[in-house]
Amino acid sequence: TGRLSYTLSLALAVLYANAATLRWLYVAHRRIALDQALKRRAAEAEARQTAQTSDVIALEELQDPSVDIFNISAQTRQFARSVIALGLIIGLWLIWSDMLPALGVLDHIILYKTGGGRDITLASLVLSLLVVLMTVIAAKNIPGLLEITILQRLPLDHGLRYAISTVARYVLTVVGVVVTFGVIGIGWSQVQWLIAAMTVGLGFGLQEIFGNFVSGLIILLERPLRIGDTVTVGAITGTVTRIQIRSTTIRDWDRKELVVPNKEFITGQLINWTLSDPILRIVVRVGIAYGSDTRLAAKLLLQAATDNPNVLADPAPKAVFSRFGESSLDFELRVFIPSIDYYFQVSNDLHMTVDDLFRKNHIEIAFPQQDIHVRSVEAPAPPFTGTDVVQQPPGKRVRPDMPDGSEKPKS
Repeated sequence: TGRLSYTLSLALAVLYANAATLRWLYVAHRRIALDQALKRRAAEAEARQTAQTSDVIALEELQDPSVDIFNISAQTRQFARSVIALGLIIGLWLIWSDMLPALGVLDHIILYKTGGGRDITLASLVLSLLVVLMTVIAAKNIPGLLEITILQRLPLDHGLRYAISTVARYVLTVVGVVVTFGVIGIGWSQVQWLIAAMTVGLGFGLQEIFGNFVSGLIILLERPLRIGDTVTVGAITGTVTRIQIRSTTIRDWDRKELVVPNKEFITGQLINWTLSDPILRIVVRVGIAYGSDTRLAAKLLLQAATDNPNVLADPAPKAVFSRFGESSLDFELRVFIPSIDYYFQVSNDLHMTVDDLFRKNHIEIAFPQQDIHVRSVEAPAPPFTGTDVVQQPPGKRVRPDMPDGSEKPKS
C-alpha cells in the first residue's frame, strides 16, 4: 500500500511537471513572438520615416533568421518530455526495485572484467544504453532549450547564439560518450594508446575530413561567416543557411542548396558581403558622346539616384566624370544601398532611369566608333598578264598557263 501511494504521488508529480512545462513553453513562445512583432513594427516605422527603403517591406527581411519559434518550441517540448519520462522510470525503479527481485539477476550476469578487477554486468550494459539514448535526445534538442531559457535573454546576435548552441551540442555529445565508456569500464587509461594510434592513422588517411572538422570549429569560434550572411566562395554566391562540423550549406539565388566543405572557407578566399556592415555600393557606368553637355549629364545621374527610394541618402550618391574615353565621355554614378537584397533591383532601376532621362534630354549614349582614312594612289596598277607569278601557299604547284591557276591534272 505504501509503494502504491508513492507511485500515485509520483504520477501526480509527473503530470504537474508536464503541465507546468507546457505552460512555460507557451508563455516563452508568446514572448518571442511579441518581441519579433515589436521589432517588425519598429523597423517599418523607421523605414517610413527615413524613406530609405521601399514602401513594401518583406517580412523575412525583418525577422531574425535564426529564431524559428515553432522549431524551438518543438525541440524544448521533446526534451522536457524525455526528461520527465526518464524521471518517471527512475522513480518507479526506486519505488519497486525491492519488490521485483527478478530484476536483480542483471547484476549477477557478468559480461567481462576490466583491468582494475571491476565486474561489468548486464545491468551496466543496460545503463550505458540508457545514457546513449539520453545523450542523443539531449544533443538533438538542447539548442531549443538554450534559446528559450538563456540565449534569448542575452544581448547576442543570431550568429553567436547559433555558435553557442552548436558548441554546447558537441560538448554534450562528448560528455555522453565519455560517461557511456565509463559505465562499461572503458576508461582513458585503457584506450589512450589505441586512440593515439587511430588519430595518427586517420590523420593521414582522412586528412580532408579532419581538416574540415577543425575548420568547422574555427568557423564557430572565430565566426568569419554566420547564419544569414551573404558570402562568395569561388564561383558560389548565396546565403548561409546551416553550419555543421564538416560542411556549410549555402543557398544561392536559384534557391539551390550547395554543400561546401568548411576547409574552403578557411584556406580559400572568402567574401562576406554582410560581415560587419550590410551597406553596399553600386557603380553604374555610362559613356556619352563627345560634344554632349557634361554638367547636365551629371545632374541627370544624380536625379536618377535621388528618385530611387532604395538608394541611401547617407552616404550620399555621387556622379563622377571619370575619364575621356576612346569613343565616349565616361561617367560613374556611385550609390549606396541598405543590403545586398536590393542589389539587382536597384541596378536595374538605375539603368532604366538613366536611359529614360538621357533620351528625354537628348544626350546620346555613345557606342564604339572608328575613323577609317583611305589614301588615294595616283599611279595606275599594272595590267595582269598570264606569265605573272601567282603567290600561293607553300606545298601547292601552280601553272600560270592554266585558266584558273590550278594544278595540271594527272594522266
